[in-house]
Amino acid sequence: QYVSDDDSYYITKDFDPNFENLLMLQNKFANYLKNNWKWLYFTPKCASVKVDYTFNMTIEKMLQVTIECIPNIPPEDKNYESKLSSCYLDMILKAWGLFYSKVEENLKSYNNYQEMEDDYNKNFMEKLNKWIPSNCNSVWEAKDAIAAEKLRRVDWLGLLMNGLKL
Repeated sequence: QYVSDDDSYYITKDFDPNFENLLMLQNKFANYLKNNWKWLYFTPKCASVKVDYTFNMTIEKMLQVTIECIPNIPPEDKNYESKLSSCYLDMILKAWGLFYSKVEENLKSYNNYQEMEDDYNKNFMEKLNKWIPSNCNSVWEAKDAIAAEKLRRVDWLGLLMNGLKL
């Protein structure tokens, strides 16, 4: 009930404890970025990944599609490191946004913070760290880790059996 047109309430609305849990989870991720991937923040944003995402895409598929769309920046480009770092940050934040939206959408399904944190570890961090491990200390290490993960995902047997089609 409103007291006036200024949207004041007679009774304060109840605050869902899961919203507080969601804020704690957001804080946890922000601290993770700050502590593990400091190199992401040392360069100005100068490039972004332009990708069309399908509706209801999984985080894993979203990361894979985004990585495939990171522009092939020529290494001789004077802003190579900045552009690559900026693309990785863009990809990470888009993946976080997708995960965060899914958690927020299903907020009532969590009974406590621990369940939310377990979901975060299993369905977000595990998938993200396949592409960029937590111990990457530079954009170069991240680039190498991404290249290794891309190679790991190649269907070598299918390639040998079917050949390469151009």
